[in-house]
Amino acid sequence: MVGHDLIGADGALASLAAYRWIEENAAGAAVVARANTLPGLIANVRAGMGVGVVSAGFIDDVADVAPCFRLPEPLSGQVWLVTHERVRNIRRVRALLDFLTAYIGTRTRRSTV
Repeated sequence: MVGHDLIGADGALASLAAYRWIEENAAGAAVVARANTLPGLIANVRAGMGVGVVSAGFIDDVADVAPCFRLPEPLSGQVWLVTHERVRNIRRVRALLDFLTAYIGTRTRRSTV
């Protein structure tokens, strides 16, 4: 990744294994921007600012973005869906949680830069 501008992670994203790995192994890369959300990181990549770590499934349907590097496996993190115990079994809340669980699960199988 040396020779490439890098979109780094900030905030909670920076604690995920893939972002820690990229920071450790891309010591010669110029970090030109940081993002603390996945949509922010993708927006920076789409704007042409540099390369960034995104699970490939999240960019499958994003125009102007293509995978260019593979990260070593396994680099994984956790996604927690949290709700108050009083509302988690309300049908619309449960439907959203079930949808997000399935959606995120299908999009986080492979890590790419």
